Order: sequence, then C-alpha cells, then structure tokens
Amino acid sequence: LGVSRKVVEKDLEPTCSLESLFESSWPLFGVALTGLVMQQVATVFLGIWGSIEEVAIFNVASRVAGLLLFPLMAMISILAPKFAAMHRQNDGEGLKRLAQNTSRLLTYFSVPTALLVAVSAEWILTLFGSDFAKGVLFLDVLLVGVVINAIAGPVANLLMMSGNERVVRKVTVFSAVSIIL
Repeated sequence: LGVSRKVVEKDLEPTCSLESLFESSWPLFGVALTGLVMQQVATVFLGIWGSIEEVAIFNVASRVAGLLLFPLMAMISILAPKFAAMHRQNDGEGLKRLAQNTSRLLTYFSVPTALLVAVSAEWILTLFGSDFAKGVLFLDVLLVGVVINAIAGPVANLLMMSGNERVVRKVTVFSAVSIIL
C-alpha cells in the first residue's frame, strides 16, 4: 500500500488525554441522567394526579409519538462524529450548512409524517385497544413537540460535539427543573 508503519501508528495515537476525556464526559453524564428523569417525569406526575387509565393512555400515545423520533436519533448517531470532525477542523461554514440541511431534511420528513399520524391517530391508538382512542389529544400534543424537536434539528449534539457540553447540561437541567416545578 505504500503507507509507512510510522504514519499509521501516528494516526492511532490518542488525540486527547484521559483527564480531558473525563472533564468533558461529566457534563454529558449529567445530560443523560437529566434526560432520563425528563422522560419519566410526566408519567410519574400523571400517576400521582391522574388515574391508572390516564397513565396507560398517555404512555401509549407517548410511545407512538416517540416512534417519529427514530429518524432524528438515526441522524444524530451518524452526524455526531461529523460535527466533531468539522469542529476540530475549524470548518464553521461547513458545520453550519450540515446543521441547516439536517434540520431541513428532518422537517421534510417529520411534518408530513406527524400530520399522517395525527389524521389517523384514533385508528392507530385503537390498535392497542378501544379505550386508547381517548388518547388522541395526548398524541396530538406530543406530535407538536416531535415536530418542533425535528425542526430544531440535532442542536444538543451539535453543541456537545463542538465543546459546549456544559451549556447543554445547564439547559437540560434548567428544562428538567422547570418541568418538575
């Protein structure tokens, strides 16, 4: 192949220290932990103030709406290393274009899909049982959130991959506290 062993070994050397890795990881641990709390807090509060039937209906609607987040999650897993590489190469313009194109693509997918789900919400929910048709309003509200999330694009990942993980942690913690209060 004509590639010297020294060039290959140099490419395999770690680019950051273990200390800097942990330093940037702790805020991300806080983001992940806070995200888990935020996912469950609605169900917990509904369990406190609502009926078992409402909890069940909400959870089914939440899971149906969550299916629309799969494309966002798939794109994030692909784009996170690209964001990091472009940031490391100081390609701010390319990073901006990639983020905008990603948001546009997610919008083009999520809006028609959410409208299709909203139009057929009652039918979709009755697949889980006739009583679940009462969750149409839950599903509609959750679909609005999914669409807003998709339109915004992978903002948190863009920030995390560009060295702003502490900002993401602060915003996530603030969001979790405001939901709880």
